[in-house]
Amino acid sequence: MNLIYRFAWEIAITIGIMIGGEGILIPAVYFSFLGYISFSKLIILAIIANLIADTAWYAAGRFIPFEKLKYTKIAKKYAKEIENAGDTIKSHGLYFLFISKFVVGTRTVMQLLCGINKIPVIRYAIVNSLGIVAYVGLLYGISLLFRKGLAQFKLSISIFESLFAFIFIILIIISIWLGKKAKERWFPS
Repeated sequence: MNLIYRFAWEIAITIGIMIGGEGILIPAVYFSFLGYISFSKLIILAIIANLIADTAWYAAGRFIPFEKLKYTKIAKKYAKEIENAGDTIKSHGLYFLFISKFVVGTRTVMQLLCGINKIPVIRYAIVNSLGIVAYVGLLYGISLLFRKGLAQFKLSISIFESLFAFIFIILIIISIWLGKKAKERWFPS
């Protein structure tokens, strides 16, 4: 039964990451920390799930003509910004792709923009994978710092969980704020 239980966790995390992206990695790292899934498996699942989902968005941007994408709800709202972003994405797209892993709400848009602007697939896949590994590693590093801090101060698990949740809420707030600042700078209304 233990094997089925662990497999169910792995499937749930994989599907969650495919649908919810990097935001699902925060609780997934926490579950890894609690021992529900090993960190090495989490990295592998995160890369696989993100590559599947991100490649689908990249392919949509690459192979569906932009004229057809313009009629989607989000493209209608940001059509001018998407068209204006072309030169920036062509010259700095891989940099933005990597950074998008750390900024909430930019993941899908960056995949589409990389596809629309025909960023080379191999470079795209490498940078995308490195971004995923860096993001998961950052989250896990923060959880390790908490674990070591708890051991020194002999804090209880409930205090740890509260601190852990607080730090990740702060990280999400900072990420949203950075996303808004980036949008204001690169896509002024």
